[in-house]
Amino acid sequence: MKKSIHFVLWLAVGWFILSLDIFSGISGEYKSLDEALKDPLSVEILDLSEQNLSELSEEIGEMKNMKALKLGHNELTSLPVSVCELEFLEVLKIGYNSIEVLPECIGDLKNLRELRAGYNKLKFLPESITELSSLERLHVGYNPLVRLPDGIEDMSYLKHIGCNSTNIPSSDLKELKGKMYGVKIKF
Repeated sequence: MKKSIHFVLWLAVGWFILSLDIFSGISGEYKSLDEALKDPLSVEILDLSEQNLSELSEEIGEMKNMKALKLGHNELTSLPVSVCELEFLEVLKIGYNSIEVLPECIGDLKNLRELRAGYNKLKFLPESITELSSLERLHVGYNPLVRLPDGIEDMSYLKHIGCNSTNIPSSDLKELKGKMYGVKIKF
């Protein structure tokens, strides 16, 4: 009986300590740029979705340990070049904005696994996107894209390309699908 009480107390204390870490922001997840900039190296996830942002500060590049940047459902028309300094970034969600051009340096994000850029105003993707050697998922649907960059078929980690409702000819996408065995291409 005494052992079970100690065990229950041990579990309760453990849960309390764990909940302090989860709910105090120590986990590295932020929903405020101002809060994140107070300790930029602690930021692992920055979620600025649905905040009516029309621009993003160059200071974003100070968050050197960031793994996920979520900027969806805002009013952004561009991304600052400093985004390309986020060498550990794995997930970039910029969908549902008005972004017209991605920075050419986006190819510097060697750890990027997922790029969600659907529902923007992208007419083309920078050629450097083919240098994203870890990219597995590319979502660029619902943009006025007319083509994908040359060399996209050589991206060995790519598993999924979402390009529904673009201006890319379906014949081009079918041809690409034939070259990229095992890659799911939605159009």
